[in-house]
Amino acid sequence: MSPDEQPVGPIGPVCLHCLREGPPDARFCAWCGRSLIAGVKPPAERARLATAGIVLLLLAAGAVFALVAMQRSRAERSQAAEAALKSALDELRDSVRLFHAHTGAYPARLSDLAAPRGSPPRQGLTFSGEALAIRPERYRGPYLSAPEGGLPKNPVTGGNVEARDWVYERQPPSTGEVRAAPGLARDGSNYSDW
Repeated sequence: MSPDEQPVGPIGPVCLHCLREGPPDARFCAWCGRSLIAGVKPPAERARLATAGIVLLLLAAGAVFALVAMQRSRAERSQAAEAALKSALDELRDSVRLFHAHTGAYPARLSDLAAPRGSPPRQGLTFSGEALAIRPERYRGPYLSAPEGGLPKNPVTGGNVEARDWVYERQPPSTGEVRAAPGLARDGSNYSDW
C-alpha cells in the first residue's frame, strides 16, 4: 500500500490507527475523526481545540476575578477591624473617665472597670500613680459591658488581655491613658498611637 492510499472499509475510509469503518468521507476517519490527509484537521478536532481554549480563557478570567475579590475582602475586613478597634478604644477611654469621675481615682488596672457594683476594687491610682483607696459608695460600675465581665476584645489582635492586647498607663504624665497594642495600621500609623 502506498503512503497516499488509505484503507477503505465497507462503509468508507478509515485511518490506520483505528482500522474501523465509518461513513464515506475522503478526508477524515469515520470512527475517530482523524485526518486521512496530512495537515488537515477535522472539524471536530478544531472544535475541541477551540473549546479547550475558551475553557482555559474562562478559567484564567475566573482566577483573576477571584484574586481581586479576595484582595477586596481582605481590605474590607482590615478596615472593619480598625473601625472596631477605634470603637473599643473609645469605650475603654470613656469607661476610665467615668470611673475617675465617680471615684476620684484611675483604675489600678483595666479589669477594675468590669468589677460588679457589689464588689468594687479596693484601690485606684492618683494622677501621680500612687495608690488611693476607693470608697465603695462612690463606685457605680461595672463600667464595661464586655461579655463575661472582661475587657472588650481587641479586634486586630483578637484578644482581651491587658498587657498583651491593651496598654494601660499607670505612671504620669499618662496615668489613665488606654492604647491598643502596637501594630501597623493600613494608613501606616501605629495602633498604639491612636
